[in-house]
Amino acid sequence: MKTIIIVCGERDWKDRETIYRVLDEKLYEHERLWILSHGGTGRQPAEMQAPMLADFILRHGICEGADWIANEWGLERGVTVERFRAEWRDASGYHPEAGPVRNRQMAKTEPRTEKCLAFWSGKMRIRSGKREYSGTLDMMQAALGEGIPVSITPPRK
Repeated sequence: MKTIIIVCGERDWKDRETIYRVLDEKLYEHERLWILSHGGTGRQPAEMQAPMLADFILRHGICEGADWIANEWGLERGVTVERFRAEWRDASGYHPEAGPVRNRQMAKTEPRTEKCLAFWSGKMRIRSGKREYSGTLDMMQAALGEGIPVSITPPRK
């Protein structure tokens, strides 16, 4: 039994405690379901710890802020971390749609993601042409477009 989670969030996110708390809750849920699906009734023996952690997959878009905090959590906990890089530049130049392309790729990657955890205050940025934009909102929309439920967690005040 695998648990696959996308994490997205603001680039200036500083609230490490909230991300760790939410991801620890998800890992605990995964552990309980994993044990039950493997015939266990309580905490698994040490030899089952590594396979259980490997079956928890954290996907993120390699951005500073919330993504990197989640990456650090994943490395500390020993879960599987999948990083999706946006190809902002190539031989032909700059690609302003690289982030949304990457977000759609994360939402469509198999095995399917079961939940998108967004760490977001609702903040938008102004892009060229004075259009408001949020990469976090774009990732949430990509997830919802693929039928992936989204959970939004705001920062602590």
